[in-house]
Amino acid sequence: MSLSLLQKDKNIPELLMTLGKNMGLYPDGHPEIANIVEELHKAFSSLLSTRERLAFSFHDGQIYFEEEILIEESFSCAELIGWCEEKGIDRVVFFPKVDHKELKGFVSLLRAETSSEISDFEDSLKLAGFAHIEVKKLVSVGENGNSKTGGGKRQADTKRYQLATAVISDIFDKMSDKETIDQGKIKGIVDWLVKGVLSKDASFVALASLKNFDDYTCHHSVNVAILALNLGVKIGLEAEQLVWLGTGALLHDIGKISIPKEILNKSGKLTPEEWEIIKLHPVESMRILSGWLSIEKSALVIGYEHHMGCDLSGYPKSLSGKKPHIFSRLVQVADVYDGLTSERPYHEAYSPAEAFNYMLHSIEKGLDQTLVKLLAQ
Repeated sequence: MSLSLLQKDKNIPELLMTLGKNMGLYPDGHPEIANIVEELHKAFSSLLSTRERLAFSFHDGQIYFEEEILIEESFSCAELIGWCEEKGIDRVVFFPKVDHKELKGFVSLLRAETSSEISDFEDSLKLAGFAHIEVKKLVSVGENGNSKTGGGKRQADTKRYQLATAVISDIFDKMSDKETIDQGKIKGIVDWLVKGVLSKDASFVALASLKNFDDYTCHHSVNVAILALNLGVKIGLEAEQLVWLGTGALLHDIGKISIPKEILNKSGKLTPEEWEIIKLHPVESMRILSGWLSIEKSALVIGYEHHMGCDLSGYPKSLSGKKPHIFSRLVQVADVYDGLTSERPYHEAYSPAEAFNYMLHSIEKGLDQTLVKLLAQ
């Protein structure tokens, strides 16, 4: 089945999650609940008219339809994944003739604070007479040979982090080859990042400490987004502003696809000519992003300004002569910190303390010192 068919309008995983969330907000019988149940039923009826079943699997914080990963939904439907993990459910199968009552009852059982044993969940489905929904527990094997299901929020977030870096890598490769990209994947990653920082969970922000020498740019992009968003929360940005900031932070270095890799990864000192080529990447970031019809304009600003510096001593030259936008300053601080604490061909990784000392007392005068101190807190 084509995923475009599955994802027409609102997709099924998002509808299931929305139904569960609304059950926590509205009383039984409320029109908001009835409308979503009706929308779900229509989606299932259409898709199951030519199929024997629809199966969704949940593994390590990711959602699969049949054997294909749903990348955007793996980020946007974290709560649905969490409900299934809490009940020990790794696979849900829907059969033809599944009705309104079954769909509503299934989601109600899924989000209920009852036993986490899947056998109890299966018994509840049977007692309710729900014959067209089946749940299964697929056991995976841990490093010590013991069976396991899930691994907690930290493990799920780590898996999503790895998926995010893979998505960024794929996008950069497609852009290099002038192929069409799916901007919905960017939205899924940004939504997940924003939810993560708004949870104020220290373990989520700690994901930014994950490094990969051989895939620096993609890990750096995700790390900078996490760090910049965490700073954005600290200065009181609203959720919509965080989405704008996160999008720009995630894509701030996309212009590097235009820079020869032998220059980007050079272990020795750059020649003056090579340095001038490196300094072109912010302009390239703005040029590339300007071709994305649905991109937030702030992403273009961040792409262009993130090396400019508060005192305009950086590059490229300011078009207005004004201090860079606050989003650009947030990304610059996050960018410098992650760059310093990562091993690069031209320097060893700094410790966090060494990085902050450098940022506060070195020649990096273009950094917003208030934001540097805030990052260090």
